Amino acid sequence: MGSVQTVQSQAFVISEVNGTWGDAIEAPGSAALNTGDNANVTSVSCPHTGSCAAGGSYFDSSFHSQAFVISQT
Repeated sequence: MGSVQTVQSQAFVISEVNGTWGDAIEAPGSAALNTGDNANVTSVSCPHTGSCAAGGSYFDSSFHSQAFVISQT
């Protein structure tokens, strides 16, 4: 018999300032929503310097996929 693996994923973001990348952090607010332990960021857009938005999805406690959008200016 093989072992069962549990995979958990969290949505994370990283900021870059003057060519230097910061530390990865969990996408703000996603920990409370991601009760199904499967979240990801699938798209990032930065149309202006210092202004970005990211979108992705997570699974709620009923294992339904939900969308989210976060932004930073």
